Amino acid sequence: MTDQEIIDFLKSGGKPTFGMNGRNGEVMALMADLEARGSIRTEDASLSQETRRRAIWIAPKEGRE
Repeated sequence: MTDQEIIDFLKSGGKPTFGMNGRNGEVMALMADLEARGSIRTEDASLSQETRRRAIWIAPKEGRE
């Protein structure tokens, strides 16, 4: 998924989980940036010993990203 596809999924109500796999560095940086801007909040979504986060869109769905 591209960054824009992830943002669109979040805005549509999707709650993706992310952590230490795949594009982890890029996705974690995107999520940290969105959280710092106040667009999303994240919560723990760990399964056993994995470090996983769940993202939830909290900003208005229209406007700048």
